[in-house]
Amino acid sequence: MDDHFLSHRIQKIFSIVGTIYGGNGVSYFTLPNLQGIAIISMGQGNDLSFYNIGDQIGSQQVILIMNQMPAHAHSIPNSFDFTGVTGGLQPFSNIQPSLSMNYLICIAGIFPSRDSTISQLPFIGQIVPYTGSTIPNGWALAAGTLLPIQTNTALFSIIGTTYGGDGRSTFRLPDLRGRVAVGVAPGSNTQLGGTNGAEFVTLTDNNLPSHQHSLAGSKYNASETDAKGAGQPLDNRQPFLGITYLISLAGIFPSRDGGSVDPQTSYLGEIFTFAGNYAPQSCAFADGRLLSISQNQALFALIGTMYGGNGQTTFALPDLRDRVPIGSGGGFSVGQQLGSSTVTLTTDQIPAHTHSLNP
Repeated sequence: MDDHFLSHRIQKIFSIVGTIYGGNGVSYFTLPNLQGIAIISMGQGNDLSFYNIGDQIGSQQVILIMNQMPAHAHSIPNSFDFTGVTGGLQPFSNIQPSLSMNYLICIAGIFPSRDSTISQLPFIGQIVPYTGSTIPNGWALAAGTLLPIQTNTALFSIIGTTYGGDGRSTFRLPDLRGRVAVGVAPGSNTQLGGTNGAEFVTLTDNNLPSHQHSLAGSKYNASETDAKGAGQPLDNRQPFLGITYLISLAGIFPSRDGGSVDPQTSYLGEIFTFAGNYAPQSCAFADGRLLSISQNQALFALIGTMYGGNGQTTFALPDLRDRVPIGSGGGFSVGQQLGSSTVTLTTDQIPAHTHSLNP
């Protein structure tokens, strides 16, 4: 690729992204950094906060402060008394590191038949993250817009009223504003089009780990308070929408050493996000299934056993069921699984605290 061609391509990219993701806009601009980062769509989803394109939010961990514990007291053995109340019921963020971009859905393109290979991109119902803010022709924001069935019959035949609409004259597009896309496939716990999760969590007494406090030196005939807390897990999921992830089993082999991939042709191993509930013939659900190496040698050459398999006769596809993909790099490797949908607090994870006693 010659320098003139590369320079021209970079200028075209800059015309789309500008300095949304950083840079001085004069001599350089910054591409989105998705290392260890999930993607949400810009805008304001129902009952969610508003996010501008390029907003970076969330954190890998939360260190609780005193006021984020539930207001609670302990009863005192052999007494009708209680300790004083500690805690303030303040919510804390439940969002993992995320970057706000635009999720688009293809509304005019190739129809993804169940029985034939996807020969050209984009295909109707395909969802892609997009760095810019100007929506290309044939695409729409995945923002829950109501569309008329009469003028969008192909897309309606794929998604129906999965995401809303009356099914007679209207249907609704997926709404990924402020939400990550969680994988749905046979065997997953997440429903296609299902929403759940929360931006903020407020702990209850039952979420606290069972704990006691010393009564040494007090007037009470007991060494410790009664225990408080039931150790119930809390939901650790940020707002999400259930979406289908597919992997391409056919297409151009993506060479490391030269050539370019036709943007209108799928390449082997490409992950598609799809608003429908099926896998076209040339794709498979990204559900961790084992494939035969002998029958899929090209794909095995690309991904090996990064996602599982014995490496002799079988290898596994990525398993995105009930998961959110993040970018590799920044300490995260391709195929690494991390996180959990619930968290059960330990005594080491709540702030060290005391309670007052009546004199």
